[in-house]
Amino acid sequence: PPLSDGAAPPVLPSSVELTPEEQAFQAQHHSERLGAKSPEAAPLTCAVYGKAAGTGTAVAEMHRDLPGTGLRRFGYEAFEVSGLKPNTNYTIATMVFEGFDANRPAASVISDTSPPIG
Repeated sequence: PPLSDGAAPPVLPSSVELTPEEQAFQAQHHSERLGAKSPEAAPLTCAVYGKAAGTGTAVAEMHRDLPGTGLRRFGYEAFEVSGLKPNTNYTIATMVFEGFDANRPAASVISDTSPPIG
């Protein structure tokens, strides 16, 4: 459709290829100052696990079905668990690991299961 002044909108020919410049890593743009953290800077990380309460067992490392659970995170970082059903109580537990790598061992056993929340 034409623009408000009746002119046709500018259209690039289909033969024009847009190729933006490659963006290389730059420490001043990818630093902790802007919120990014290096995995090497995290000697310990934490994961949250959860499940619906009242199913007869404590929360274990296998309870990572809810979106947002089972992921290793930096300490003091907010997290969000989604996929929760209304009128359902949930229990959670945490576990500390040595870094982000999946092959790095756990630094603790899983915590005690929380009382039902919901």
